[in-house]
Amino acid sequence: MHPPPAAEAAPGARFPRCSRLLKAGEFKAILRRPLTASDPLFRVCAHGATEQSRLGITVSRKCATRAVDRNRIKRHVREAFRQLKTELDAGCGVDVIVIARPEARLASAAELRQAIERLLRRIKTRIGDQKTEKV
Repeated sequence: MHPPPAAEAAPGARFPRCSRLLKAGEFKAILRRPLTASDPLFRVCAHGATEQSRLGITVSRKCATRAVDRNRIKRHVREAFRQLKTELDAGCGVDVIVIARPEARLASAAELRQAIERLLRRIKTRIGDQKTEKV
């Protein structure tokens, strides 16, 4: 029997398809003119002006050679994004790509979640600042 995950999602909480970046073209569009924020664990690229926030995650084999480690990182990123989604959707949505760095493999669940929450909030602030400059 497996131990329960460190932080379980609320019952019925899902990460629906409409909240994901799925196609290479969607990733490329964001990476062409991204707003970026980074720390030792992640690099986050984002682009505003969508109806609802969407997430794309990249965890390469260079970052974590074992699939179980890559999946663990992705699971924690998705959960942090899901919990912050309503905050990110306020005003307008944000398309976000999270690129994991090799240090993420050794980080605890709490460290991963804190890092991604901090970066997502920083991105949201920058997008809000851009919108006020345009007005």
